[in-house]
Amino acid sequence: MDVPDDWTTRLADAIAASVREFAPQLQGSEVSLLTVICLPWHGLLSLGILTAEELAQDASLADPRMTMDWRYGEFTEEVAAWRPTTPLAQEMRATYDGSSDCPATALAFLRASARAVATDTVAEAVSLLKRVGGFRISVPHPDNGREFFPSAAEPGAAPDPAA
Repeated sequence: MDVPDDWTTRLADAIAASVREFAPQLQGSEVSLLTVICLPWHGLLSLGILTAEELAQDASLADPRMTMDWRYGEFTEEVAAWRPTTPLAQEMRATYDGSSDCPATALAFLRASARAVATDTVAEAVSLLKRVGGFRISVPHPDNGREFFPSAAEPGAAPDPAA
C-alpha cells in the first residue's frame, strides 16, 4: 500500500506551520512531548503537546496515547495552519476504506506521519518550543502503543526491524 504522492510533505508542512502558530500560546511553558495522532480508520490527524508542568503533576500522562487528558491534547483544533490537513485526512480515510489490507494501510500512514515529523521543516519549528531535557516526539499506534518515531527516516536513527 502506498501513501499518496506528496502526502508526507504536505503533512510535514502543516505540522511545522501549526507548531509555529501555536508556540506563542504556550507563553514559555516547557514542553515534554509532541505527539502526532494518526487514526486512518477515522480519517483523523491531530497534534498534541504535553507540558512539563502537567507531567510533573501526573506521570501517567507520559503515555502519548493519553492526549485527551492533556491541556493541549489536540491543540491543532485551535490553529488555522492545521486546516490544510482536512484533505490529507480525507485521502487517508479513503485509502484505508478502499484497502484490501487495512492493517497494512494503517501502518503505512503511521510510518508516513513519522517521516513527516522527522523532516528538517518540522525540526526547525519544534526548535521554537521551550523543550525540557528528555523532550521527545511520538507517533504511536493508537491501539497498541507501538512507536513509529524515531524512524529510519530520521537522520542517524537506527532502522526499526519490526517496521
